[in-house]
Amino acid sequence: MKTRSISAYKAIGLQKKTCNSISLRIQRSVILVTAMAIFLLPSMALAWKMEANSITLPAVSFGSTTFQTISLRQTYSTTPLVFILPAHENTEPGSVRIRNVTTTQFEVAQVEPPGEDGIQPATTIHYLAIEPGVHQLADGTIFEA
Repeated sequence: MKTRSISAYKAIGLQKKTCNSISLRIQRSVILVTAMAIFLLPSMALAWKMEANSITLPAVSFGSTTFQTISLRQTYSTTPLVFILPAHENTEPGSVRIRNVTTTQFEVAQVEPPGEDGIQPATTIHYLAIEPGVHQLADGTIFEA
């Protein structure tokens, strides 16, 4: 788009006051679009944090629930959602509990259900920590956590 000076607008019959009004409207439009880009776009346009890792929990016996503190690799601005999944390395029935999730760490423990033989072998778990909200991946995929 060509830009014209005020004298060019005068040549086509526009008054200086009208030219200034057009210029002011353009400036306001640019400011409005900039404000929308900064403040009104959803959180997916902003930087967000996510991490995944795996850890090995020690063996436990029935009745002894020992929570292990897991430090997150980055500090989150809000408490992240943490999802855990055991690797199914052993055939013993068991479960994993999570508690005390903060912006820097969480606690996790392996437990054995009542009525079992009393020994739950060490097991690897995988975890995913992600900030809550709507996010967009590099390929354009949008998801909500």
